[in-house]
Amino acid sequence: MFLPRVPYGYFKGVILVCALLVVTVLSLIHRAYDTPPTANKLPEGGTQHWHDYNGTAPLAQSDEIRHLQSLVQKHDLTKQVTWFARRVQPKYSARKRLSMTESTLQFAPDDFARARVDDEGLRLEPSEKTLKLEASRSSKPDEIDASALLFGISSSYSRVVYSDYAMIQDWARWLTDGKRTSNGARLVLALQDADRSEVEHVGQMLRVAGISASVLSSQERQDTGARYLDLLGALMRQASGDDTTTEFLALVDDDVFFPSLSRLLRKLRKLESEKAYYVGVPSERSDWAVENTIPMTYGGGAVFLSRSMAQQLSELSCLKETGRTEDTESGDQWDAELHKCISQNTDAKLHVLPSFYSPQDDLIYGRQGITYDGYGGGIQPLALHHYRNWHRFEAGRAHLVASACGEDCFLQRYLFGDGWVLVNGYTIAQYPDGVEAMALSNGGSSPVLAQQQSRDADGSPAAADRLVIENDRERTADMKVVAWRGRKRTWRLLDSWVADDGEVWQAYVRRKEGGNSYGDGDDRVPGDDVHAEEEKTDVDSVIFLIW
Repeated sequence: MFLPRVPYGYFKGVILVCALLVVTVLSLIHRAYDTPPTANKLPEGGTQHWHDYNGTAPLAQSDEIRHLQSLVQKHDLTKQVTWFARRVQPKYSARKRLSMTESTLQFAPDDFARARVDDEGLRLEPSEKTLKLEASRSSKPDEIDASALLFGISSSYSRVVYSDYAMIQDWARWLTDGKRTSNGARLVLALQDADRSEVEHVGQMLRVAGISASVLSSQERQDTGARYLDLLGALMRQASGDDTTTEFLALVDDDVFFPSLSRLLRKLRKLESEKAYYVGVPSERSDWAVENTIPMTYGGGAVFLSRSMAQQLSELSCLKETGRTEDTESGDQWDAELHKCISQNTDAKLHVLPSFYSPQDDLIYGRQGITYDGYGGGIQPLALHHYRNWHRFEAGRAHLVASACGEDCFLQRYLFGDGWVLVNGYTIAQYPDGVEAMALSNGGSSPVLAQQQSRDADGSPAAADRLVIENDRERTADMKVVAWRGRKRTWRLLDSWVADDGEVWQAYVRRKEGGNSYGDGDDRVPGDDVHAEEEKTDVDSVIFLIW
């Protein structure tokens, strides 16, 4: 009897199909129990690969991964980092900007993840819930018309081109709309001993940045005082004739930054530009001095003149090269030279618009809290001075967040319910052992400057003759300081950028070496047994805020 013979190839095909079916079923069962873990549930030191769980192709890298890898390479961070990211959205419900905005929200509801940035298929994602921060509505750079302002700056070619034109990038934050278009303000830039090619090159870079500017070359042997007096003449010539838009002429140091330009304009306009006003905008305590027990400032490297005042000064011989004495080139600061010329030849008073410090602070609070908290003290400054050299602060990058939430939110402080404090654009700090915001009050031991000050009849600090301090009550009305015990962990803004979709990214970094002053030494006072030294870790740590 013969049985029909099954072809060998057909039999092999049946076996193969069955095998594939078994493998497929087992794979589906395994996948049902193998859901992708979140970054926060990964084991210590572990990272999760990107997988498309609906297919077999690997997913493209996320923005978080690309930005983290770029940050590590650009700033020489450790290859392995702890990482956390959160999206932030301003909630415009506040009537005004407070010294400290206290929130019951948790800043970091999830744990940090460890990630090795050179792992193939690294998976990272921000916290799922958007952090909505209360803020007051204020102008963004592209909403400001600054055509009333004409600025004069004296610098050098080497300073302007240093660090990839960082100075021009900073100027662009308050001379443009943040999108490479002028906000109406104009700049006259005098470059010390620059040749024609250098003048043309800097002029081109200013135009690329969107800054409306004229670039001049100043004499080689002039000191700073003489250069700025000459620069004032150039400003007055540019503002003469058919120019009807300029209300204030400003002389400023090249390392001055104006983070709240619309607010500054409002304060200047209260002084009425048609009258002869002379205004200084000092930033912090170093812009002040005590002369014969009287606090004095010459403007802190930022001086504004009303158009009427500038017209009066144009007739003074001390501002003209032929009328200057040997004292003009004595090496004094240019704002001191200008003050001497004005005070000796006119009746004008110097009106002062304070920022981080005013002599009234020492009387009102009777303690050092407000004057030494600096950028982290909750003050909304009108000007920053020496911010790069003295504070190692990149104001231009930090100020990018103002394009997302308005100029009031720059350096605004938030205290969260889980013991975190954000100073927007500056630092993020965690206080594991407890933190609170304490209102400053009168009394206590006064700092040295307050002890040296003379008093007026009402007890307020006496001001120098012909010095009018335009104190802003709102500036100090609700001032609070951060009170904490034990440990403090600080992440400082390292970088910031605007993504293609318009989102503003902030990268705050805590270096593995730790330290209470970002590498400058321990900022605790001698004998301090309340605050612990900041801990050291084995890797750098990164916090991304995405606005």
